[in-house]
Amino acid sequence: MTNPALAGLKLRRQQSDHTQATLAAALGVTQSQYRKFEAGLVRLDIYRAKVLAGVLGCRIDDLL
Repeated sequence: MTNPALAGLKLRRQQSDHTQATLAAALGVTQSQYRKFEAGLVRLDIYRAKVLAGVLGCRIDDLL
């Protein structure tokens, strides 16, 4: 069973100047691991969601 994809995360990334690789670096994970977060294959924990929201300049619930 997979988790729902984080459509808001992908949309926010696409609207910003960030790539999957730059956001992966901010989280300290590989681009492949980051891609799995966006696809909903791996659950995004609250700490990482907070980091991404800070980098993207949005609220955590905007990533959902």
